[in-house]
Amino acid sequence: MKFQAKYWLLVSPLIKKYLHNNFGSRAARDITRAAKEEYKDLLSKADDIGSHNPMADNLLYGASIFLIP
Repeated sequence: MKFQAKYWLLVSPLIKKYLHNNFGSRAARDITRAAKEEYKDLLSKADDIGSHNPMADNLLYGASIFLIP
């Protein structure tokens, strides 16, 4: 599958906040950098199910509910 930054940009601030609170800013930065590379690697190995998949944006839309004040 192709890497799409919108999913990473949606989830990474939540992950960074948790890591920063529990492990400190340096560890949070290092872990998120490594996680992004691992995420890209996993996506490159996954089968592509097509660009017109109706389920593709469910994560984005579902998570946006929690971001609306």
